[in-house]
Amino acid sequence: MERGEGRPALAFYQSAAADAEQRGARVDAGTAHACVAFVAVRLSEIQKALASGRKALDLLRDEPNLSNDQMGLMVSIYSVLGSAYRNAGDRPQARKWYEEGLAYARSTVSPQRRGAAMWVAGMLRQIAQITYQEHDYTDARDRAQEAATLAEHFLGGAPPRTNPRAIDNGRRQAAESLALLAKAQLALGDKDAAEAALKRAGQYSRLVGLVEVDLDILTTAGQVALARNDFAAALSEFQKALPQAERIGRVGTLVQLHQLEARSYAGLGRPADALTSLRRSMDLIEEIRGTLQESSLRSGYVEDKQGIYQFAVRMALRTRNSADAFAFAERARARAFLDLLGTRRRCPRAAPVPSCRRKCSFARDWPRRRR
Repeated sequence: MERGEGRPALAFYQSAAADAEQRGARVDAGTAHACVAFVAVRLSEIQKALASGRKALDLLRDEPNLSNDQMGLMVSIYSVLGSAYRNAGDRPQARKWYEEGLAYARSTVSPQRRGAAMWVAGMLRQIAQITYQEHDYTDARDRAQEAATLAEHFLGGAPPRTNPRAIDNGRRQAAESLALLAKAQLALGDKDAAEAALKRAGQYSRLVGLVEVDLDILTTAGQVALARNDFAAALSEFQKALPQAERIGRVGTLVQLHQLEARSYAGLGRPADALTSLRRSMDLIEEIRGTLQESSLRSGYVEDKQGIYQFAVRMALRTRNSADAFAFAERARARAFLDLLGTRRRCPRAAPVPSCRRKCSFARDWPRRRR
C-alpha cells in the first residue's frame, strides 16, 4: 500500500485465500481473507472488504489455541469490518463491530501479553472516530486521549528487547490517536490544544515513516488552518496531501481532501477553482458508490456525502451558473432516489408521471431554497 501497489497485493491475497480454501487450511484461508479485507478497505473496495472480513471471522473465531499474532489478527478483522461500514456511512453497524472488537481486545490483555494494550488502543480510537462523526466531540476527545495514553505508556515501559514491530505499532497508534485527538479538540474550539496534539503526532509519525499516518496529520493541520481562516496555509497542507493519497490509492481520503481543497479556494474567493475540486470529489463518490452491491449501503454512502453536493450548489450559484447548480442538486437527489428504489438504473418510463414531476420539481427548486 505504501508503495502504491495495493491492486497487485489485493489480487495476490485473493489467490492465496482461494488456494487455502481448496486445501482445507482454515487458518491460512482466514488469514488471507483478512488481508484481502485490509487492502480492500484502503482502496475503498467496501463490498469486497465486508465479504472478506466476514469470511475471515467465520474461519478463525472458532479456532482453538490461537497464537498472539492470530489474536491480533482477530482484533484487526473486527476493526476492518467496522471501518468498511463507517466508510459506507452505516455508523450503527460500524459501532457494533468496533464494540465487539474492543470487548475481544480487552479480554486478551494480561501481564504476559503487554502488546494487547495496543489492540485496546486501536479499538478505542476507532470508536472515537464514530463519535467524532456523530458530533459527540467530548466523547471522541476522551476516547482518543485514552488511546494515546495507552500507546505512550506502552512505549515508555517497553523493555530494551521489545520486538521492533511492536514498537512501530505503538508509535503508529500514538500518532493516529493524537491526530484524532487534535480533530476533536479543534471541533471543541481549542485550536491551541489541537496544534499541540498534532505536533506530538508528527514526532511519532516521523519515527514510523508511514504515508497513511502523515496523510492524516497533514489533513488535520489543514483543518486547523481553515478554522483560523488562514485559507492559503490550509490549501498548502491539502495540496501536499493530495499527491500522497493519489500515489497509494486512498480514494476515500481523496474525496475528503478535494472537498477541503474546495473550502480553501472558497475562502480565498476562488469559487471556480472550488467547483473544479468539488467535481473531482463527486466523481470519486460515485465511483465508490458504484462498487457497493447492497442498496442500503449505496444510499447510506451518498446520504453521508450530501454536504459536498450542497456545497457545489452554493459555489455554482456564486459563479452565477444556475444550470450547474440545478445539475448538482439533481445529481445528488437522483442518486439517493435510485438507491431508495434499490436499483442502479434510471427511473423507469412506466413510473407514474406525477411522481417523477414532483421529484424533478423539487430538484429544480432546491438550489433556490438553499439561498
